[in-house]
Amino acid sequence: AFFLNMESKPQGICLLLRSVSGAGKSLLANNLQNLIGEQQCKVVSADDYFTDKAGEYVFKKELLGQAHFYCRSEFIKALSTRVPLIIVSNTNAKRADFNFYLERARQFGYIVHVMVIENYMGTTNSHNVPEVSLMKQEENIRKSLKLR
Repeated sequence: AFFLNMESKPQGICLLLRSVSGAGKSLLANNLQNLIGEQQCKVVSADDYFTDKAGEYVFKKELLGQAHFYCRSEFIKALSTRVPLIIVSNTNAKRADFNFYLERARQFGYIVHVMVIENYMGTTNSHNVPEVSLMKQEENIRKSLKLR
């Protein structure tokens, strides 16, 4: 009954989170994972690549491509092991940024929901992303919204 209007039960749900840096994507993803449990919910994020063993975030722009490769690899592992809820927590400012996840999740039989996170909680940009970059992220998200 949970999956309405489905011919067959899906493998799981994939949430693709989109927003400017600092709006609360990671906060939402981690809160959901804590609520549901790590066995039932996997969060993947390029930011994880920049987090060291001590939990410190050390961003290196020259490693961004590797970070996204790592994120995609973790995503495929989660799909392959049929984790019921997979959350992709990246900026995903353009359709091209999340198209890989959208297509792969559908190939594996997952229902995909794309969610734009608004910053009503007033969270801050903890990664010190420059204002000009935040404005570009916002512009790209606004230009690529699919509301119908």
